[in-house]
Amino acid sequence: MSAERWDDPHHRVMQLLLGSGNGDMAGLVVVNGGTSDIEVTLPHAAAGATHRTYELRLTTSPLHKLRQGTLVASGGKDLVEANSISIYRA
Repeated sequence: MSAERWDDPHHRVMQLLLGSGNGDMAGLVVVNGGTSDIEVTLPHAAAGATHRTYELRLTTSPLHKLRQGTLVASGGKDLVEANSISIYRA
């Protein structure tokens, strides 16, 4: 992502899908660099793969203690608070 696009207040969210050595999804990192909370859609499972559930393991938001352990189905939506990072296990 270019610096110009990152500085655009409408493009301040990034998702990084983490994989394992055998090609399975291992986790997801979502960065919300914006000043507003957003609802993100978590990635779908790969074609032919079984349905995936993501577990929120860590968020840097003030709601961490309330939200830790939240389960979200692949393709489901979750809230990512402003100026925070959320880390999910797949």
